[in-house]
Amino acid sequence: MQLELFSGSKLICKIDNNDAMLGSFPIENGMRIHVIDNILFDQNVEKFELTTQQYDSREDSVRSFLKRNKLGKYNEEEMKEIEKKREEAVKRDLERAQKITIGSRCKVTTANQPTRIGTVMYNGELEGKKGIFIGVKFDEPLGVNDGS
Repeated sequence: MQLELFSGSKLICKIDNNDAMLGSFPIENGMRIHVIDNILFDQNVEKFELTTQQYDSREDSVRSFLKRNKLGKYNEEEMKEIEKKREEAVKRDLERAQKITIGSRCKVTTANQPTRIGTVMYNGELEGKKGIFIGVKFDEPLGVNDGS
């Protein structure tokens, strides 16, 4: 690689003496060292890949560590608890959504956004999406999603 010392757009000197200390060059505050990289890459290198069976047979992989220590998805009890909590949250959200009626007034609060007041215009599922969606038409047109 080659090094060049610049002050703004003006070339001050080339830093090309490999035996010299960096402090021996006329470097001052505000200057920059420009690096010219001469590394060539072979772009026809095949990607290294392992089959699932080869990866599973390795003892030095993340997967084998997780399995050995029963962590993450390899801990059945933890996965059952997470699934139970997820199902409870879905049930709770569904119960809450059923209480919201079209035409009712509401206040929408979102983190780092102003509180908005509007009217519920939609309550239900959306094609291609999971969950229940509540559509609100805001009283004031704030932002790009103003509810209109």
